[in-house]
Amino acid sequence: MKLQELPVLMQRGSVRRLTACVTAKGLIVRAPTRMSERQVETWLQQIRPKLERRLARTPFHLIHVPREMSEGNSVRLLDTYFQIACEEKPRSFVRVLADTIYLKGPSDLKRKRALERWCIRCLYEEAEPLAQTFAKQLNVSFEKLLIRTYRSRLGACSSDGRLQLHWGIIFLPRVYREAIIAHEVAHIRAPHHQADFWKTVEELAPGAHALHSDLRKIGPFLFF
Repeated sequence: MKLQELPVLMQRGSVRRLTACVTAKGLIVRAPTRMSERQVETWLQQIRPKLERRLARTPFHLIHVPREMSEGNSVRLLDTYFQIACEEKPRSFVRVLADTIYLKGPSDLKRKRALERWCIRCLYEEAEPLAQTFAKQLNVSFEKLLIRTYRSRLGACSSDGRLQLHWGIIFLPRVYREAIIAHEVAHIRAPHHQADFWKTVEELAPGAHALHSDLRKIGPFLFF
């Protein structure tokens, strides 16, 4: 992926300074409302080398997600590669036959939303028993597990005992999904990121701490 190939999405609002983030949607630039286009463009030219270096270090080999979920493309979900087939139908739904995932619905957006719902169900079926296993190992419990859409995080553990995961982690290899789930379950015992927390994570998923750097780099490309 090259920086010049990405669409630039400008967001203006009550922010104090310019920020830029490369995501699956493109280069998202947040700018103060009164800042001129020329000032923004000058700033972007200055930070372009930094963004290109960051992009070069991103471990894109971890995910196989096409820019568009359209006919003929392929995608990897739960470690399985699927060919994508699209079909216009009045009702939106997903069907899997062998190595093909059929996205059906009246529009691209409706088919995308149907795929998202399907991914949430499949991820829950894998993650919930795994989270229960990890919780038993630590002799702790959680209220429930929710799979939802996040804008900037891969998971969370709330004070009321709810574990939450971003559905986009379904595109990651299993060892990374396990690391994220172990991370959130460990927060039940240790609601911080100090040494004893990481020791707990390693008890649940050996090697998970070493994967943290990869997750920070690839994370922005799991939000659609």
